[in-house]
Amino acid sequence: MKKCNLSILAILLCSIVQINAQLIDSWDGYYPEEEVLPSNNSGTGPSNTITTLKHILKNFRNNNNNSNPNPSGDFGFENLTLSGGVSYTSFDDANVGSSGHFRDYNLTISADITEKDTVYLGLSQTRYETGSINGILARTQGLSLTWVHNLTENYGIGAFGFANDVDIEEINGNSYSYGYGLLFTTFHALKHFNLSSATTVAHTDFDTGYDQVIMAALTISKPWTDKFTTYATLSFNDSFKSNPETDPTYGSWEVGVNYLFTQQLMMNLAFARTEFLNNYSDNSIILNFSWFF
Repeated sequence: MKKCNLSILAILLCSIVQINAQLIDSWDGYYPEEEVLPSNNSGTGPSNTITTLKHILKNFRNNNNNSNPNPSGDFGFENLTLSGGVSYTSFDDANVGSSGHFRDYNLTISADITEKDTVYLGLSQTRYETGSINGILARTQGLSLTWVHNLTENYGIGAFGFANDVDIEEINGNSYSYGYGLLFTTFHALKHFNLSSATTVAHTDFDTGYDQVIMAALTISKPWTDKFTTYATLSFNDSFKSNPETDPTYGSWEVGVNYLFTQQLMMNLAFARTEFLNNYSDNSIILNFSWFF
């Protein structure tokens, strides 16, 4: 089994929506609450959580579909990989009469430190913006560190930690979020397709509260040639908190292709949508590149 190249780049960036809501709610500024507050059905919550899950699955899928047979050991590491990508999400939230977009940029470097252990360092930058006259503009800078251990060729476990700095232009000063969690992965190469899964359980803190979230995804991929693979992913996201209005349960799906240009360069292109959120819709385009040293 190839190493599960999992990266936690922006785990639980959905905390932005809670930070926005609680900070703006306590702010005695000009804007009325109903025109400013994004609901948890708004693009920040689902888009950031889905973005997080895509970060986790992206490198996991891509590395399992990578046919690079000769890790070079450059710089003293085996399976040294540099991955970078961008995603663009447009959303429409009828609950608050808000539409807008969410951009995510990410960069990850990973390497094997033993035959069964891999570490990952991730950087991310996000931009969330609503298009109403009293819209919100929020930017996030993120840093993460992840360790993954392969128990067998089919199963792996790991742990991660992360920190995010959040800048909301409508409010003076920055906010923050940080967290940690555990993950579990599976991979099975079947006769006609590959089946993989990833599950994370995470705790996140921010300056106005906390959250505990479980995210799980199942991916079916089909290698058509040594270079070309298609896949489909179904994911599920839920908070351990019991309030369905502020912590909704929802899902998403993603379809995409991986193309290996050379033994060292692979591209991932995908389309994704969020489902099961009332009066909310979005569309996402994802583009990633991975370099195998």
